[in-house]
Amino acid sequence: LLVFVELYQIYVNKIFGSNTYLRPGISKSGRPYLYLQPEARVYKDQIKKTLQVQRYSLAPIRQGLILVFGINRDKDVTNMVKLTEDAIAEYYRLNDIDWTWSIAYKYHIKDRSKEWIAFGFSDQALPHWEDIWLNSLISGSKD
Repeated sequence: LLVFVELYQIYVNKIFGSNTYLRPGISKSGRPYLYLQPEARVYKDQIKKTLQVQRYSLAPIRQGLILVFGINRDKDVTNMVKLTEDAIAEYYRLNDIDWTWSIAYKYHIKDRSKEWIAFGFSDQALPHWEDIWLNSLISGSKD
């Protein structure tokens, strides 16, 4: 059983669910780099602005993050995760590399209005059974 320190819910116009949110570009110095598509930037900014307006407190570094996406049409849950995690991490001035786990769910809503994102932080490491499972996986792997 995971205990969450903070649980929040925010509403967005549309959850960005594309796996093509990065585009190749060339920097001023002529080096190749990847930049966010405009729609992806709008989505991240909307999340951060909503968190700021609702005055959600600054969270200390947590072990993990759970995301629940309230969507009104079917989308690939993994495509919704990365930009959402990045926006939340940027708002809280965290580095998402510090999270040891992340869990995502999608929930189909019948209301065709705004979609929503619920998320929570946990101070707990992975539950014991998952530690055992991961350790057996790692120790049992063959090179």
